Amino acid sequence: MPLDSLENKALEKNCCLSAIILNFLFLGIFIGILLVTFHDHSWMQKAFTYSTYYIIFALTVIWLISLINLCRNRQFNLLVFVRQHWKGLLASFLLASIIFISVPKYFRVLSDETNLLSVSKSMTYYKNVENITEGRWYYEVFWPTPTTGIEKRPFLFPFFTSLLHVFLGYRVENVFILNFFAFWVMLFLLYIATFYSLGALGAISALILVGAQPIIALSATSGSFEIFNFLFIIASFLALKGFLNDPKHNTFIVLVLTLVMLANIRYESVIFFIMTMVVLLSTGYIKPRFFSQSFLYGLSFLFFLPLIWQRVLLISGSDPNLVDGSWIKAFRFENFL
Repeated sequence: MPLDSLENKALEKNCCLSAIILNFLFLGIFIGILLVTFHDHSWMQKAFTYSTYYIIFALTVIWLISLINLCRNRQFNLLVFVRQHWKGLLASFLLASIIFISVPKYFRVLSDETNLLSVSKSMTYYKNVENITEGRWYYEVFWPTPTTGIEKRPFLFPFFTSLLHVFLGYRVENVFILNFFAFWVMLFLLYIATFYSLGALGAISALILVGAQPIIALSATSGSFEIFNFLFIIASFLALKGFLNDPKHNTFIVLVLTLVMLANIRYESVIFFIMTMVVLLSTGYIKPRFFSQSFLYGLSFLFFLPLIWQRVLLISGSDPNLVDGSWIKAFRFENFL
């Protein structure tokens, strides 16, 4: 056997061993952090408040890198893709523009949308996830009051809003800009999902049918995360389809990270991750060799820390703004006994 071939096999074996060790290391770090923060909820609240921004930032960057790597492995050509699907790009843009022009844009559910905007402001200026509900303005500086509470919604949507604040300056209108682009991308992904079975005309018809639903138009022109959540639901189904058609590590890690992104938009959306992994495990699609090809599987556990901390802090009543009649305070284990 050639010497180069032996060296390549030895290097591949070392890389696999390193990935397995790192996966176990990150899993151990995840468990250790949970044990430490569960021991003292004051530590948990500080970790939740001041590290969540950086965890979401890391998740977004790693998700983008995994997508880029998948495109490179498949020799994805953007120009060819645009030439093939220009009708879908144009149709989805026109439909999104028509809806945004014809439907008034404003905050429709103040307890949700303005709180998300408040968190995005904290992410922009303070790199934390405090929901600032009150404050004082003097000497040309805003000073938050101690009534700041714990936001009960996950933080990917406020994080993307904060990115617009960084580039455009803080304005409440930035959330509508984000929702416009999210709506456009969502419609285009829906076009891609239906194109290969219905053709271009059928896919455009599907966009029109979806856009004709009043709840879609109202959600798209609000400050809520519903369209953003729907975007990642479609992206997750496309990633799942890609993995089922080509069950390899590079498609599986994209699926995993896309589902983790989805779980960090709405707290109910974590069910997509759980159900997908259960079905894939039970059907034998997930192979042990995947976990020897990348350390990102172990790292993915850390991206669930904000969700776990948030649920625990809210259920334990650590938020001083929750009243005794709050449904969150009522949602306790002992109430089911």
